[in-house]
Amino acid sequence: MDEALTRDHIEKHAVAVERGDMDAVVADFKRDLRPQVRRSHR
Repeated sequence: MDEALTRDHIEKHAVAVERGDMDAVVADFKRDLRPQVRRSHR
């Protein structure tokens, strides 16, 4: 696993969480888990 790539992805995810960009946050989950994530944030 590329540590720099992983760190960059984590940072982008954290920024999306901070700004409330749920589309970006949900996109980081496996496709089959996305509906559950969306339901839990309503």
